Amino acid sequence: MCRPLGVLLFIFCLSADAWSRLQTPIQQEALPSRIDDAVFWKMISEFSEPGGAFRLENFMSNEKTYQSVLPVLEPLTALDGAYIGVGPEQNFSYILSLRPAVSFIIDIRRQNLMEHLLYKVLFEVSENRSEFLAKLFSRSLPKRLGPDASLAAIFQELSVARPDPSLYERNTAAVLDHLIRVRRFPLNDADQDLIKKVYRAFFTCGPEMDFHCLNPGGGYGAGLTFADLMQQDDGRGKNRGFLATEVNFRYIQETERRNLIIPIVGDFGGPKAIRAVGDYLRQHHAIAKAFYISNVEDYLFPYPAAWQMFYQSVAALPLDERSTFIRVVQQAQYASVAGIPAVSGEWVILLSPISRLIEEFRGGQIQSQRDVIRLSK
Repeated sequence: MCRPLGVLLFIFCLSADAWSRLQTPIQQEALPSRIDDAVFWKMISEFSEPGGAFRLENFMSNEKTYQSVLPVLEPLTALDGAYIGVGPEQNFSYILSLRPAVSFIIDIRRQNLMEHLLYKVLFEVSENRSEFLAKLFSRSLPKRLGPDASLAAIFQELSVARPDPSLYERNTAAVLDHLIRVRRFPLNDADQDLIKKVYRAFFTCGPEMDFHCLNPGGGYGAGLTFADLMQQDDGRGKNRGFLATEVNFRYIQETERRNLIIPIVGDFGGPKAIRAVGDYLRQHHAIAKAFYISNVEDYLFPYPAAWQMFYQSVAALPLDERSTFIRVVQQAQYASVAGIPAVSGEWVILLSPISRLIEEFRGGQIQSQRDVIRLSK
């Protein structure tokens, strides 16, 4: 497993190139505390690349130990800056821990962008966690739960609530109405169909959804349900997730209401999305404080042009000595590098300093994924 406390000892290495970028005067304006709806959609449109495909449906995370690094990431909250991530709901817990001024979720699937817009609406219109989850799965809760209700109690009520097709239809219409009429996002028919597809998956599979949901054969994490995932802890007995408390929920809710979580379509090995985010941050004199890349490197390293483009794009981001990758590797991969016994089928969440990796990449020392894992703890 990763050893989070050791990360603080090595994330302060600052490359000469990163330092020179920090010292270069740039004419900027501060990051906004709220982004206008029209600007929000313009950023989505202009930063995005054409959508691509992924071999599995990815409606929810399958990374059981994602909270293990959150206590180590918290010191980065003292810095202003941005969070960059990939994938669905796990990003909310990382954002909650890091408290960035702005967040960008980059994913090759346009469907992921639409899933985040679905989440955005449900955060914005829900009074509390229980209402949020009831709307997410289109269930009518048998009884009203107060703000101090535990997640276990909320999911217990959801587990006995019956799926309601008419409620799902009303909820779907309300979500699209909020996005199109209230927020005035010009969603085309294809985008609306993607939102319906994602919402249908949550309705069909319910709070017991896992990676088997619409994925024949499942995959890593199959059997770990959404309800299970939301009730994990940081390995020290504390649930730091975005639904753990009403306070946590309201932080993400307010962030969404301010349009400060911006989902865009982008290929990590592509030429545009990451660099567009970097340009925006540089214009606002902000750094990328953390980049959650999950296990995307698994899909990049078979293609040298793709992983080299990725690190070139990351190198173009405004960074400092504490900018950190959050990566996910199979435990067996990490074990082979760290010289520890392997546990099949488990994921390990690792951190590594971005500046050091870029320095080694530019020096020709990154030749395989093993070299990247070597720099991770």
